[in-house]
Amino acid sequence: MRLYRAVAGVVALLFVFGPLLALASGVRPTAFENRPLAAAPDPAAGWRALDALAPWASDHLPGREQAVRAQAWVDYHVLRTLPRTVRGGPTGDGAGPSTPTVLRGSDGVLYLGEEFDKACADRGRFRAGLKRLARTARLIESSGRRVVFFVGPNKSAVDAAHLPRFLPSAECTRQALAEQNRVLDTFEDPRYLSVRRELADLAAAGEQPYWRTDTHWSTVGSAVLAERLAERLSPRLASRLTLVKGTRARTGDLTLLAGLDFEERSPTADVATGAQVREAPGSEAFDETKSVYGEHRWTSVPRTGLVRGRTTIVGDSFVYFGLGNLRPLFATGEFLWVGRPATVPQIIERILASDTVVLETVQRALTTSVLGERSFHRQLKRALAAEK
Repeated sequence: MRLYRAVAGVVALLFVFGPLLALASGVRPTAFENRPLAAAPDPAAGWRALDALAPWASDHLPGREQAVRAQAWVDYHVLRTLPRTVRGGPTGDGAGPSTPTVLRGSDGVLYLGEEFDKACADRGRFRAGLKRLARTARLIESSGRRVVFFVGPNKSAVDAAHLPRFLPSAECTRQALAEQNRVLDTFEDPRYLSVRRELADLAAAGEQPYWRTDTHWSTVGSAVLAERLAERLSPRLASRLTLVKGTRARTGDLTLLAGLDFEERSPTADVATGAQVREAPGSEAFDETKSVYGEHRWTSVPRTGLVRGRTTIVGDSFVYFGLGNLRPLFATGEFLWVGRPATVPQIIERILASDTVVLETVQRALTTSVLGERSFHRQLKRALAAEK
């Protein structure tokens, strides 16, 4: 009994005074919660300085990062919830709970809270957003270029089986999600490529077209896009595609947003066309495990049977994380990440230099995409008219 009390006492002392001793010995904490460390209290603030004391002391005690991450691990793996910092809280006006940054669905599948907020906000406007993107495609096609456009489906539009039991603004959200699914599945335009329903069928069959802990599709999902894109641009190429199956591990973006730190291993389906992809000199190196902004240019050899000429793909992170399966389709290609850093003039310049153009925007950003803005249409029309 005495030994037990002695050990318990030592543990308690280390728990209480260990961080202070580490601080005194020179150990300094670093910011790790996607925010800066709390500032030191200002003595000039008088009694109000006391309000800043607790956050400052909490942030600056060494060992806190390990404790927070350990608690996050317990929340996710044991309690089957998410860390308190991402569960949502009062809105700014105190009217009610805000949508969490990340939501946990069944079986530990994570979803981005923004998807549900945007779905409600875009009710009645979603089809119009797709029509604006279609107009951009028509303008490009009228210049004699081949063009295809598609929408990168939200994870919530594909993996419905694991959706959280309780959704933010539940009635609005469910109606909005159903409305957007119908639009994505039934929109009629000869340049439009619809992939949501096929991805949803894969998810329902347990094929995992999206990462469980990330907002993006896995290569199983992007392989569907590659196959349908090949069918549209070159049926002969589509007939020779093969898929190399395997598994791959990565830390999902939703994992990090939730304050967690672990890898997920997912099934993979890598597209092969018999060509070897070579990054162009000066191009940003493609890395499917993380976001690498900048222009990505490549050539594929041998070129026989690939989509000929110069292809420009304009889109966002959904295209980027699908590039591994898209690049082997094209003899010469480049990807421009809208706004990161590709500007409107740069995008239009590259469209004019291309034979084939592929346009994409993620579902949750469709109604606000720069590719569908009237100003973009005006600038594109002027540029196309000037080249005649």
